[in-house]
Amino acid sequence: MTTQTAAKYTDDELLSTEIKMAPEMFHFVKKEWHMYFDRANHKWVRVNESGKAIITSLHASGSIKKTVDEIVTQYNLPHIEVQKAILDFTRSMLDAKFFQLGTFISKEVLYSYDENVRPKIVFYANTELCNLKCTYCYNEEERDTYQDYKQQMSTEQALWAMEELARFGTKAVAFCGGEPMVRKDTMSVARYVRKLGMSPVLITNATLITEENVAEIAELYDLVWISLDSMNKEEHELTRGAGSFEPTWKAVHMLAEYKRKHNKPNSYIVNSVVTLKNYATMPAMKKYLEGELGITQHRAVFYDNMYSEKKGYESEDVIGSILNKPKLLRELEVNEVSIAHCGNEIPTLHLDKHDKIAIQDATRKFHCGMGAGDIYLSSNGDLYPCQLLYHKEFLAGNVFVEGLEQAYLKSSIMTNCRDTTVDKIEVCKDCTVKYVCGGGCRAIAWGRTGDLAGHDKHACGMLKKSAISGMWKDTMIPTERFQETQERFHEGLEQIFSMEKEENKYYFTEQHEKDLREMKAQILQEKDIVVPKTSKCATAAAGMEV
Repeated sequence: MTTQTAAKYTDDELLSTEIKMAPEMFHFVKKEWHMYFDRANHKWVRVNESGKAIITSLHASGSIKKTVDEIVTQYNLPHIEVQKAILDFTRSMLDAKFFQLGTFISKEVLYSYDENVRPKIVFYANTELCNLKCTYCYNEEERDTYQDYKQQMSTEQALWAMEELARFGTKAVAFCGGEPMVRKDTMSVARYVRKLGMSPVLITNATLITEENVAEIAELYDLVWISLDSMNKEEHELTRGAGSFEPTWKAVHMLAEYKRKHNKPNSYIVNSVVTLKNYATMPAMKKYLEGELGITQHRAVFYDNMYSEKKGYESEDVIGSILNKPKLLRELEVNEVSIAHCGNEIPTLHLDKHDKIAIQDATRKFHCGMGAGDIYLSSNGDLYPCQLLYHKEFLAGNVFVEGLEQAYLKSSIMTNCRDTTVDKIEVCKDCTVKYVCGGGCRAIAWGRTGDLAGHDKHACGMLKKSAISGMWKDTMIPTERFQETQERFHEGLEQIFSMEKEENKYYFTEQHEKDLREMKAQILQEKDIVVPKTSKCATAAAGMEV
């Protein structure tokens, strides 16, 4: 009986069978909503007051009959209506796998890396150069010594590297740096990325976005991340440098206006590095971006990197200050509470406006993604497990020397990063939301402690609140939104790649290979291409073909 869908259970079957749920459930409350988290099976559900009353009674008794009788007696409600409502609610929860019949089964999932899984996104620093000098830049040493020991890829080498990423099954390429738009061929290479079937993303300070190129940028990139630390010029330029605010502020408005004018979904993220000078203005900026510009994704981040003490940027003070101001955390602020007395109303099934009640079969986040979900490709072809681990001790190989496959799958550095999971990090082992949080940024932990598995005690409280906030947000979004995002990533792949795989590599179809050759030839005729220079990646400059 346990394999059939809940809709096939007769009323008598459900009424005579014990309903089981996790013995230990974590309960959170936000306004009129209640969220229950089954950590054992990594599932959570959001319900209203009526749903909470049903869960509370069923959790205690395991009997629908007893729950019906309890609510009928307590609220003097019609037996038939109450029983129907609770049976329907139970069927929904069984389908969501939050309730189980007869015996509760806990599903333990052990981490293992699947070599067939490819990076979702490669952060490609197409140059180390930047037109700004942000005070907390993790790339400062590479940026300042760039001319002495690094040489960036030529345009031809970059196109070849992008082909390797595509053949390896990469889904998206995020152009970063340095400042990626310093290179004149950035958008040409991004167009080639799209032609290869990958999603181009731009991470930029936006100072080089102009009226002349804003339309192309808005159309070309599936996502644009913009660095903006404040709506206040002085606050922004305190960390980003004099003269940086006006062009960035103008670019944000131009991009938003283009999307509005052309009736297209807003695909921008504003990143703000939080400091003691600007943290109090973050809520106002988020409200402005969403209300006036339609930019709903605002990320307030703490760049507590290995250079922070040298710069006087002490983010543990920032985190401490913010955690001590609950009003600034009102969207993250959730409290564990005891089961409260439900209101005097008949139970209903209007669990939320999207008709979505549960996150089922959610992906467990075993680590932050370093060396797995995303990797970093430097301007000369070096590969690292993460853009923040851009240090010689984390160099896994070079795309032109060892090759992408060897560096990604066989490097001990990549393997060690992937194996640093929340089940191995001592302080994370018993955390309630460890598989939601994923242990936070391991690069920051390494910067603080010198150990990838170290404990970033200053950020831990913030990370836990953020994880719980994310669980709330997931229950607010219709399933269709997630499906649309996935479909967009894979759009057109059938026409670009052969469906057959050999040694886990993708192969271009004959027609698409021809189209790529023609497009590459056109790009290499453009006036803004970057020519090869002497470096370890220059050996691949000759004879590279699609």
